[in-house]
Amino acid sequence: MITAVTVLEDRANITRKHAQPVAAGQHRIVIERVSPVLVDKTLTAAATGARVLDVRCERYLAPWRDPKSGSTDKPAALRDERVRLERDRDAALARVEAARAEIDGLAAIVAAALHDMAVGASRGTAVNAAGAQLAELDEIEAQARARRIDAELDAEDLDRALARLDARISAADAESVDEAARLIVDVIADQATDIVLTIGYVVPGAAWRPYHRAVLS
Repeated sequence: MITAVTVLEDRANITRKHAQPVAAGQHRIVIERVSPVLVDKTLTAAATGARVLDVRCERYLAPWRDPKSGSTDKPAALRDERVRLERDRDAALARVEAARAEIDGLAAIVAAALHDMAVGASRGTAVNAAGAQLAELDEIEAQARARRIDAELDAEDLDRALARLDARISAADAESVDEAARLIVDVIADQATDIVLTIGYVVPGAAWRPYHRAVLS
């Protein structure tokens, strides 16, 4: 993890720490997703509990740029998909509101009909076919409630799909440069132990490079 970042006018000094248990012998530790523009001659590594044999930066074609990687998550295509999902979600929410308005309207009609029936009964006026009409209104209301529930479920499913898609967009944005890089550290331990690696390097122009991010945790 990154433990310190010092941003200067034309560069950033990065310090990372990595802890893990190792058995006795030689080991290779790989740290993914470092900035590919780091200055190799500034790369240093020290370890407690083991001895560092070698440290280097390995650069490679970013996964979404590599035709052999099988990755098809391009940011522009994912954003187009997000627009479609948002449109579908908004349509589902509109169906929810339409069903609610219909239910409210039917409730008002039923209330008015019951009021008329009560007034008619108090005056001894016969209300023909009132029961059948109320049953029909109940059936229409039940159908509207079913449509509302279906639309609410559709909207929830689309919200979850949007959340998953947002995660893919973030990953694709992080890989939207031509190069990616990893650190490779060879260490040797005399006995089984927990080692702590401290790695330092300089990233030039970090304040204006859009694809270099430092996250402190």
